[in-house]
Amino acid sequence: MVKAPMNKDRKNLFKILLIIDAGIIALGLILCMVLPQRYTAEAIFVRVGVEMEQNPLLATLLTTPAAVPAVAVLDISNIVSTRWVLDRIIDRHNLMEYYHKEKREEMYELLKKKIKVKVKPDGMVILTYRDRDPQKAYEICNEVVHVLDEFHREVRFSYYSSYLAFLEKARKDLEKEIKIVEDSISRFLKTYNVWLDETGVKKLYELLPEELREEIVKKELEYRVTRFKTGKDSPLSRKLKEETELLYQQWEELVKRGIEKEKNIIFPSLREVPGLYITFSRLLAEMEIKNEVYGFLMKEYYQAQTKRNKERTFIEVIDPPRVPESPSFPNKKLFMLAFLLFAIFFDVLYLEFTRK
Repeated sequence: MVKAPMNKDRKNLFKILLIIDAGIIALGLILCMVLPQRYTAEAIFVRVGVEMEQNPLLATLLTTPAAVPAVAVLDISNIVSTRWVLDRIIDRHNLMEYYHKEKREEMYELLKKKIKVKVKPDGMVILTYRDRDPQKAYEICNEVVHVLDEFHREVRFSYYSSYLAFLEKARKDLEKEIKIVEDSISRFLKTYNVWLDETGVKKLYELLPEELREEIVKKELEYRVTRFKTGKDSPLSRKLKEETELLYQQWEELVKRGIEKEKNIIFPSLREVPGLYITFSRLLAEMEIKNEVYGFLMKEYYQAQTKRNKERTFIEVIDPPRVPESPSFPNKKLFMLAFLLFAIFFDVLYLEFTRK
């Protein structure tokens, strides 16, 4: 007779809990239906061939022009957030109107939030774009991948265009300088009645120590790079010109010592006039070195032209974006699991409260 009321109380308690649990679950279902759905499109790709190829000798002297970013060291997230990339995405898909934005800056910030980039340690890039329309999410995600490839192409083209501008300027300057040296040699030959043969010039050039020759060539290149960047009359250009002159003077000193020891005399007719012999040797060595630098730059010029105009892909897509079939938000399974756990937690608290 005593247990009947207790059983009745328990039944009432369970009914209350069931009603509350049903209300919590129903609230979760309603929220899943009411909350705006978002769809996420995903693309997986890797970057290939982004390093700029350059001759090792010039690589130590000629850095990438300031106006052109070094793609190889740019993080893909930074590239995506550049206005160069964002502007093309906005304009091609009329996103200002689609998202009802009046200011460009607001559109930039919105896109930066919607475009997510994750770079794995192996270099694989996962790019996602979220939108209320699954088709739009797919289109923008796909567009971002294409614009990134265009960005790399543009940077490569700009880089080699700037590099070619340097090579073209250095080539023209060297042609003028070689012409001046050749004219000076011609006047010297006529004035002092010296017979010049290619064998003699070759022997003279061979007498130039290889280390000194390489140092002069490198200094000549360094001077031309600096001249292109800072101008002919800049303090740094003048300093490099003086350093190059000191290296040529080292060669003159070597020739002078050879004359004093009567060793390696290539042009016997000038033997009695050491000053003229040294001057003539200097002119020939200068002409040979300038021709060597000129040949080196011309080779680089033609290679750079080929590389600039070469068509290639910089983004290799591993898993292309697809139209998402189910929303990424709200995730109904996670939502319902969360509300179920909340209902259980509430039941435990309620039971504990009623027990006390």
